[in-house]
Amino acid sequence: MAKKQFTVVISGDSGYSTYRVKAHDWKEADFIADGMHRRLNPDENPSEIGTAAVIKGWPEVW
Repeated sequence: MAKKQFTVVISGDSGYSTYRVKAHDWKEADFIADGMHRRLNPDENPSEIGTAAVIKGWPEVW
């Protein structure tokens, strides 16, 4: 099964961040983006990090 493109919006202490990932489904996309956000923002409180949206495709998000 081919991977699809997803845009994941993560809400954290510093505001919203978007990540473009390739995954098999939205759950995997959410997992990948969450890991990316935690690696890029190690000082953020883990309880403040959450998924705001998972969007199929790579649209412009602002």
